[in-house]
Amino acid sequence: MEVLKKGYNSEILVPVTAILESERFLFLEGEINQSMADEFAKQVMHLVIQDNTTPINVIIDSGGGEVDAGLKICDIVSTCPCKVNAFCFGKAYSMGAIIFESVNGERCLIGNSKLMLHQPSVQGLQHGTAGEVEALSKRLRAKNDFLLSIVADKCKWSLKKLKEETVADRYFEAEEALKLNLVDRIVNFSDLMSF
Repeated sequence: MEVLKKGYNSEILVPVTAILESERFLFLEGEINQSMADEFAKQVMHLVIQDNTTPINVIIDSGGGEVDAGLKICDIVSTCPCKVNAFCFGKAYSMGAIIFESVNGERCLIGNSKLMLHQPSVQGLQHGTAGEVEALSKRLRAKNDFLLSIVADKCKWSLKKLKEETVADRYFEAEEALKLNLVDRIVNFSDLMSF
C-alpha cells in the first residue's frame, strides 16, 4: 500500500511501511524465517544509526517459524542500544511469543490478541536409527529448555513450571497473560499510537 505525500516540489507515492518505519514502528508479520530476520536487522540498524535513544516499537502478528531466525531477532530486540517495545497485535505464537518475551522494553498485548507457547517440534523425520532418534530427542529437549528459559527469566516462572505448562500448545488470553507476568500491560490501539 502506498500513500500520497507532499514533497518539496511535487506529490510522491511513499510506501506505508516506510512512513511507519520513520515513526519507529516495525512489523513482524507472518512466518518467521531468515529473510524476515535479515530485513528486520537492517531496519533496526538503520533506526539505531539515526537515533540510538528513542524507543522502537515492534508490532508482532506471527504464528511462529524457524527457531534460528527467531533467535537472531531475539538477539536484536534484547540487546538493542535503544529500548524496544513489543506489541502483540493479533497473535504471537511459538517463536513469535519467544521474540515478544525477549524485548528489552515493555511487552504489551492489544485487546483480543493471544500468546501461545509450546515445545519445539520436528518436521520431516520419517526414518532413522535408534541412535539418530535419541540424539535428535536430546537436541530438541536442550533447545526447548533454552527457549523456555528466555520466557522463564522474563516472567519469573520456574523452568520446571513452564515446561509443565507447555507440554501441549498453551494459549494465553490477555488477562491471564497479564496475571502470569507474560505481558507488562494490556493496551488498546489508541495506546499503541501514542507510544
